[in-house]
Amino acid sequence: MNVVSLSAHFDGKSIQLDKPYKLEPNTKLIITVIPEQSDEQESWLNLWQNIIGKTPKIIENFK
Repeated sequence: MNVVSLSAHFDGKSIQLDKPYKLEPNTKLIITVIPEQSDEQESWLNLWQNIIGKTPKIIENFK
């Protein structure tokens, strides 16, 4: 599986993806909590997209 960034939110009980995406059982995930301040949120999203785009093997360090 390729490394992807998915938008999600916490509904008070569990994390919900904003758009459907098929995940296999036991798929490893990294969750980043982003404050609701829109400028900061945009900065974090851009940072993670750049990290993932430039270093797709970064995930292997978390195994």
